[in-house]
Amino acid sequence: MKNQNNSETTKEIVKYRIWLSKKEDAKYLSHHDIALLLQQAIRKADLPVALYGDFNPRMKVSFHTSVAVGIACEGEPVDIVLFKDIGAGLLVEKLQKKLPTGMDIVKADKILPSKTKFFLKIVYSVNVSRTIPPEKIVELMSSSSLIVTRYKENETKKVDIRPYILECSIQKSLPESSTLSLATAMTPQGSVQVWEVLEQLGLPKEESLSISMTRTSVDFVPLLEATPS
Repeated sequence: MKNQNNSETTKEIVKYRIWLSKKEDAKYLSHHDIALLLQQAIRKADLPVALYGDFNPRMKVSFHTSVAVGIACEGEPVDIVLFKDIGAGLLVEKLQKKLPTGMDIVKADKILPSKTKFFLKIVYSVNVSRTIPPEKIVELMSSSSLIVTRYKENETKKVDIRPYILECSIQKSLPESSTLSLATAMTPQGSVQVWEVLEQLGLPKEESLSISMTRTSVDFVPLLEATPS
């Protein structure tokens, strides 16, 4: 793996945002496993990745989100800093060859310095083994507040999840199943879990944790353009 010493990598030469998908058996890998496999692929591809840290240098690679085990995704954003610009095409080509089956680079974009702050719009396709009445969707989206209780260690916290539900609609409805499209917001103030939304639609948490879903897209939305509140 090509690299520079820490004093030379303090200046970031170029940052790329790759979009990484995980499907098939790869969807059962943990976020930690995905991060390790990506770093291994970067080493094997001999990419000019920048490093940070004096005693235990690490790659300048950062994930914006994590995907739970069992959830497929069609493109998760990951930022990689290089000390030499090799171009998006070569970056994708070299990295893709070293990734395991089920992990693919969808695209790569060069990221220019910006002071604009963003929140993430995350869209899911969710398959549930029951019919969701359309009126439940209408009730959900017309609610001004949806309070849930979150438990952490010995603490409980009341949270209004409504600001983080951007869109919810039925894509397909069959007698014994439904496919939902759900768009959520991840902001500096908070976010919402898919199962919390499904509970509002009448699905018990135990059932919602075992459903099939795919994270279909992650978009960066300027905070000044549309800020969930």
